[in-house]
Amino acid sequence: MDIEAGGNSDPERWDLKVEPLDNLIADLIRAANGVLGLGEFERARLLDRAYRGIRYAREVLGVQQDSLDRDSAIDFLTMSRSVQMFSDNEIKAALLEATGMIRDLRMTIEARAEAILREALRP
Repeated sequence: MDIEAGGNSDPERWDLKVEPLDNLIADLIRAANGVLGLGEFERARLLDRAYRGIRYAREVLGVQQDSLDRDSAIDFLTMSRSVQMFSDNEIKAALLEATGMIRDLRMTIEARAEAILREALRP
């Protein structure tokens, strides 16, 4: 996900930002549905990817994280570091929660891109 971030207002670049999120959402859903077949390494890798995807989408939107606020994305990173301590159901729930967060962020990116396009095309 080495795509330019930071609240870019160039609408042509926004499509590039959404595609990696679509792929991540699909991967997380597949993994949640097949969590029993995943080893600890794969579970940890997916939780790491979820964390990075959330942070990436926030960067794209220009969202600043206040260090005093509780960041739910950190839970996925923390969980990935001790994945063996969590049950299959807890891993599945975390993957689905991350999917929901990423999907919401993706829709916000898309809505903002549409608004920028409308504004750019306004006579």
